[in-house]
Amino acid sequence: MKNKLFMALQLFAEDEGTGAESNGSGASGEGTQGNEGDQGASGNTFENFLKDGKNQAEFDRRVSKAIETALGNAKVKWQEDADQKAEEAAKVAKMNAEQKQQYELDKLKRENEQLRAESVRNELGRNAAGVLAEKGIEATQEVLDFVVGADEADTNARIDTLVKIVESQLKKAEIARATGTTPKTMTNQGSQMSEFDKRLAKYK
Repeated sequence: MKNKLFMALQLFAEDEGTGAESNGSGASGEGTQGNEGDQGASGNTFENFLKDGKNQAEFDRRVSKAIETALGNAKVKWQEDADQKAEEAAKVAKMNAEQKQQYELDKLKRENEQLRAESVRNELGRNAAGVLAEKGIEATQEVLDFVVGADEADTNARIDTLVKIVESQLKKAEIARATGTTPKTMTNQGSQMSEFDKRLAKYK
């Protein structure tokens, strides 16, 4: 059930506040038990939401589309890997013994370098997550992709940039609440917000 609810929240993220709110407002209007709405957020609110045939149909459609997309991507990746292996096998078949030995050594060297790079990046990611947590910023994968750089110095500089952006947005939001005005949505010179910008806006 938890997995189902988690998937549902992801699929309906852009629609939050529509169907779910309508169900929640209906429940809060019954009797004097005002806590029912809060309980629904962690209880059966989503189950009630799916009782509407249209909501269930839309949910099923999105789940089916997500599964179809995942399977399609997996098929493409499998075909690419198969083609790459076939091409590599054909290339090796044309080599003599000395060339094959050198080829295997070069391949092993590339794999080791890749493993070291991944190890360094993972370590930088863990350190960055700790620093971000101290700043009160959730270290999602998208945030880590943004802040983790080539080395520690680069990563720290990126973290400082992100923290300044978040603090600036928080300050603007506080001023807006104090003056009763609505803060402007963060954009890049009037252009459409990126997915990262949209998520960053959550820290206002």
